[in-house]
Order: sequence, then structure tokens, then C-alpha cells
Amino acid sequence: MTYPFRDELAEANDSAFFPIEYLDQTIADGTSQYWGTPNAAMVTQIVNYPGGAKVVRSLATTGDLKEITEIIAPQIETWAIENGCTHLLVEGRDGWKRALKPLGYEPYQTVILKVL
Repeated sequence: MTYPFRDELAEANDSAFFPIEYLDQTIADGTSQYWGTPNAAMVTQIVNYPGGAKVVRSLATTGDLKEITEIIAPQIETWAIENGCTHLLVEGRDGWKRALKPLGYEPYQTVILKVL
């Protein structure tokens, strides 16, 4: 499967968690969503939690930060509300805390990982 920024998404992502083949498959079968602009892309997926939260979760992001924060993120937020989602969840590098703060995103939890 090919789509804009496929190689960049593969490069930006940790393939131990979301290999590009997984993103390809979920985009193709509609269980994840591809969002793109001329200079950026993001892949999201809805997760339904047992407690009732319906969350749009970012799986992979790459490209121009301004287009991500000014175009893609607002599109996703609107779409999420229209689809009954209650939260948006971004897992990623610490830089996302600073980049998304102006949009109302706040740190929620810290993820700490040890590779065995």
C-alpha cells in the first residue's frame, strides 16, 4: 500500500510497536485514519475503553509541526467530537507536550520503558 508520507511515518515510528505494515493494513481496512496535508501526516485510531472512554489515539505522526498543530489536529478534534469520542491521546516524545500545549493538551501520564 502506498500513501503520502508512508516512508516518513515508518521512519518516525518505533516498529516494535506499530510497524508500517500494521499501519498499512489498518488504514486499508478502515480501523485507523490517515490525515494528511501537503507537508505532514498523522495516523489515528479509535480505542474504546471498558470504563466508557472513547479515545482517538495517535499512532504515528510526521512532517511540518505548524501543519500538524494548525490543520491536522483541529480536523481530528472536530472529527472526534462528531464520532462521539471523549478524549484525544498523544503518545510520543516530550516535544509534543510543548507543541500541543497551545491547543489545550496537558500531560496526563508518564510512560517509562525498559527494553529487555
